[in-house]
Amino acid sequence: MINNLKNPPKGFEDVIRYHFYCKREAIMKTCQQWLVEAKRDKANYGGLTSGHNHAIAAKFSQGNVYAQDLQAVVTELTHALASNDPGNAIEIKTIQTVIRYDKIIKYCQQIVASEVEAVDIKAMAQKMDHIDAAVEDNQQMLKQNHPKNIDINDEAVTNRWSRYIGAMGIEAVKKQATAQVLLIGFGALGLEIAKNIVLSGVKRLSILDTEIVTADNLVGNFYLSVADIGKRRIDSAMKKLQLLNSYVIVDEFQVRPNDVQSIRALIQGGNRNEFVKVMKNYNVIVATELSPDLSIELNLIAGEVKAKYIDCDCKGLFGKIFVDFGKEHEVADVDGAEYPEVFIQSIDQDDKGLVKVLEGTTHNLGDGDVVQFSKVNEANVGGKTLNSQKFEVKVHRKDSFYIGDTRGYCKYVNGGLFKKIKQKLMVNHVDLLQMLTSEQGMKLDDNLTGFDPENQFEQFLTFVCFQTCYTFQDAHNRTPKPWNLEDTNEFERMVNEAMKARVVPKLVDLTKPE
Repeated sequence: MINNLKNPPKGFEDVIRYHFYCKREAIMKTCQQWLVEAKRDKANYGGLTSGHNHAIAAKFSQGNVYAQDLQAVVTELTHALASNDPGNAIEIKTIQTVIRYDKIIKYCQQIVASEVEAVDIKAMAQKMDHIDAAVEDNQQMLKQNHPKNIDINDEAVTNRWSRYIGAMGIEAVKKQATAQVLLIGFGALGLEIAKNIVLSGVKRLSILDTEIVTADNLVGNFYLSVADIGKRRIDSAMKKLQLLNSYVIVDEFQVRPNDVQSIRALIQGGNRNEFVKVMKNYNVIVATELSPDLSIELNLIAGEVKAKYIDCDCKGLFGKIFVDFGKEHEVADVDGAEYPEVFIQSIDQDDKGLVKVLEGTTHNLGDGDVVQFSKVNEANVGGKTLNSQKFEVKVHRKDSFYIGDTRGYCKYVNGGLFKKIKQKLMVNHVDLLQMLTSEQGMKLDDNLTGFDPENQFEQFLTFVCFQTCYTFQDAHNRTPKPWNLEDTNEFERMVNEAMKARVVPKLVDLTKPE
């Protein structure tokens, strides 16, 4: 802040000074609170803090060095704020802050003076204050546009989704166009997921959410405003979501018309069978903000109705995602990469079939990969053509590989290309309950396993702490408060209980093949 006040970026001087002028009281109040906490609370500056910056941690661990340094910086900031002059270009009023448009008006009038009549920009700017940017509830428009199917044989549709089709492939888009998705939870993460699903295009997106808008929701949910506080989250944002794509049906999930129930009531209440029956309409179920017990039960229901299940959530800097697509799930594209064609230098006609690539290039293949040849010039003396044939690879060196016995094929003359062929992969997923209780081990993201591979206990503790967030929220109907000693002690007690009740499993490094 001090540096921005003293050396604001060129062109933004007025904006930055004006910002700090308006926020000076709030800034100083926060700084004073920091000073109180610095003198009251003592940190040990060990563990991760020391690992990130040992020099600073060693310095601040000595006496009241941190509090003294903070006091010096706050004092300097106080003087900088006191001497901050927003300048004559800004006029401050008691209730409202109004930016004068003198410089903008002058600049724009200079540009247009020689071509068109000057525009009264100040009048136009004043009119803009009265513009209502709210999205209209145009139900008639939605009814006219529905039902609209994403027909990949329709040129208008393929033109609209041309980039997406190019990235995902036509077969993937075909499947997606018929998919019906149920999204549970409409918080910040849920809205981001919903937005992406609607823009990418599915047949139908149904949303199940019974939460009321609070001030906290305004931070991450970009469709909500202060006026929505006290309303249902789904009522405030779903209409705006629908307007993103008229090809997708966006509606609220209900077992019966006008019967809105929470996910807990639907799963654990007396209408479970009716709930399961309606769930059969969906191919994919995406759950957010669910506690582990509800997610386990919902995952089992997804298995009953043969739906793909995804459970995800965010807690500060940490997040989780669990995927269960059932047994024998076929993956058509393992890595999403588009493999290039590689020039061939030679192909031996013997029992090993050594293939060399053009000098100076590499093949980037692995054992078991499959390649297909094209444009190979051959001697037409008996045997089968190499062109269009697929061969399984065994790597020799980075510039050569074996394809097996080639004595039954035409003799290689020159030229030719090969391309790696995508192979389908069958994956067997386990449900959430099996994953949490499996002796085979927990899978942590490689960012965690790679950070400290020697200390797997801390990695597992991170997982337990994440799960304990749900335990705390169920017990207190809220998340732990930051810098609150009582909540910290309660959270620590819950973590210790969870650790005593569990056997620390063997952790699996995702960077290594099973």
